[in-house]
Amino acid sequence: MRYKVRAIYVEAFRYGIDPTPDWFEKCVEYGWAVCRETGTSLRTHEGAQFVINGDWIVQGYNGIPYGVYDDDFGRLYEPCE
Repeated sequence: MRYKVRAIYVEAFRYGIDPTPDWFEKCVEYGWAVCRETGTSLRTHEGAQFVINGDWIVQGYNGIPYGVYDDDFGRLYEPCE
């Protein structure tokens, strides 16, 4: 059988470029994200993930963040209101 991913709305920002949103500050507070000089380490359901400037950080399921490379983000997501 074939399946299609359901359309969902997510919050996201471009790390090191966009202003840091409040929801990401809470992720840092809860220990889901650890900011370093060279980038940020994210604790995701799949394990640790490292993002650098220009990567996107998406607020995922239950508020847990995950990273998406910039070129993948433009292919997978589109802006909405």
